[in-house]
Amino acid sequence: MKGLLTISHAIDALNERVGRTVLWLVLVMALVSASNAVARYLFNLSSNAWLELQWYLFAAVFLLCAGYTLLHNEHIRIDVVSSRLSAAASSGSIFSAPCFSCCRWRFS
Repeated sequence: MKGLLTISHAIDALNERVGRTVLWLVLVMALVSASNAVARYLFNLSSNAWLELQWYLFAAVFLLCAGYTLLHNEHIRIDVVSSRLSAAASSGSIFSAPCFSCCRWRFS
């Protein structure tokens, strides 16, 4: 048990370090977005590469900061729905959502 707690604390420390480091990408994203808008509207220059960079940075922030967000209990919950469901129903929806998504994708 002590070994598992050590591993858990190490994962938490890694999530904290990665989260605090990756948070700076939000500033980079904002600067890329603002400079792209200025270049597009003032100088009539446009580049899809800057838009792609912005999306890649967004994906990196989203994926790499997920553990940090959960560690600090700041993730978004759908309280209106989850408060009305029992624990069994809400955990069942986690497992059934991918199935419904696959069926919808397959038959559409």
